[in-house]
Amino acid sequence: MRCNKAETWLLWSYDGRLDAKRRMELDEHLRKCPRCALMEKEYRVLRSLLVKEEPAETLTNFLER
Repeated sequence: MRCNKAETWLLWSYDGRLDAKRRMELDEHLRKCPRCALMEKEYRVLRSLLVKEEPAETLTNFLER
């Protein structure tokens, strides 16, 4: 697997669009490729900072504006 394909599949996995077979292929690539393994770790950290448990509250008058 090429690294650009692994990155695409990694992003798909966050959206729930990666099937089990492809997930296994991606995991195998991540075990063999230190560059992609580091990228996966960095994405995981960024995602944890961006994704909140609770949705943000809509400000008053936001929808009216």
